[in-house]
Amino acid sequence: MSRRNWKLFEKSWGTEADVSESSQRSSPHSSWELLETQDLRRLLSPQPTKDLAGSEGMFPGIVARRSGETPGVVAIGYGIEAQSVLALTTPVVLGQLSLEEIADALTALFHAAIEIARRQGSKSLRCLMPQFDTQAGDFTLALRAALLRQEFACRAEIGEWCCEYSQPPDVDLPRDRDRPEIRCQRLAGDQLCDARADDEIHRVLESILLASSELPNLPRPVAADMLAQWLSHGTQLMLLRVGSQLAGLCTYDVTPITPIAGSPDGRLSVWLQYIGVLKEFRNRRCGCRMIDAVVTDCLQEGRSIMMSVTADRTNVAAVRLYESLGFQLKSVHEVWTR
Repeated sequence: MSRRNWKLFEKSWGTEADVSESSQRSSPHSSWELLETQDLRRLLSPQPTKDLAGSEGMFPGIVARRSGETPGVVAIGYGIEAQSVLALTTPVVLGQLSLEEIADALTALFHAAIEIARRQGSKSLRCLMPQFDTQAGDFTLALRAALLRQEFACRAEIGEWCCEYSQPPDVDLPRDRDRPEIRCQRLAGDQLCDARADDEIHRVLESILLASSELPNLPRPVAADMLAQWLSHGTQLMLLRVGSQLAGLCTYDVTPITPIAGSPDGRLSVWLQYIGVLKEFRNRRCGCRMIDAVVTDCLQEGRSIMMSVTADRTNVAAVRLYESLGFQLKSVHEVWTR
């Protein structure tokens, strides 16, 4: 399950749970009752908000629940991603629970997740957790303890940057926009199915990945897996050509933002999933040009857009690119794997 969908899901969480369609079993670690479900949204929110209607799909997950004098719920979502990775969301705690109680529930959840990974044939597990610091709260401390107990290790730190646009970014791009040899092309899903387009993108993406230093401590992504995932999820592609050469690509998802009282309609959320440029075309503002094209294209559909992107914090070039376009760092998460 993508982080974008998980964020939408978090908005609709309630405190009551409907477990009629979930498998139940007792946790071997404590009195926590474990509930495994293919629709975590429905399990925890019997009446989900319109943000999560139909098109957003279902969210598999596991819930540790306990009733009594100190009732509580701790839940985690998951999804199968490329290279047989079982990707776990950051767990969420509902209820007034002590550090020891949270750690106990998390240990039970991670133990169950490992069982699911084995059942699904996954080669590894990955979990996001808030960045650890000396001021960490009980939840972060309990999460770290539970991960270590289940032999997870921290492999990277990723940041999330956001920027709101009501017009294309002011980054001295007019001269680039007017150069006929540099052009961007949005590719729809049916065009991506075209064999010639698919072969060209696959070849260029492989070259980009081979020269990438992004997240060096994690398995290198596979171009074929990434393309298959983009195609199955209806992800949009923006291609950059320099002359006849495909020099880079940017993939992104666009969803309407539900207006709140006092805010205008027509705002869009744009999630940049991936930006890559061939090595020989780097340091030539190609990434900047693609983001500019995505913003310009999306502003034709909405009054303003909220654009978000995640990146390895050690990738200095990427961080400089986003911050030069007005993006601001909003959060940092650690990537833990087993």
